[in-house]
Amino acid sequence: MTQAAEGRGLYARHCASCHGMNLLGNESGPALLDKAFQDRWASRPVEQLFDVMTTSMPSTNPEGLAAPDYAVILAYMLY
Repeated sequence: MTQAAEGRGLYARHCASCHGMNLLGNESGPALLDKAFQDRWASRPVEQLFDVMTTSMPSTNPEGLAAPDYAVILAYMLY
């Protein structure tokens, strides 16, 4: 729970402008908790999602966060 709580703040600062504060997406980025997202990632290892995040997000600054920051953002997304 602590990781998810920390991740929420980082998500708000670095991800929400594209993916929406409620993870439902907007004009700038896709939803991160809808059926399409779940269908895409349900059968893949979480490490693969982490790799995509760390190498391509935020879109304006790929690889711009530290690995622990990406980890807690992912914890928030999965929570």
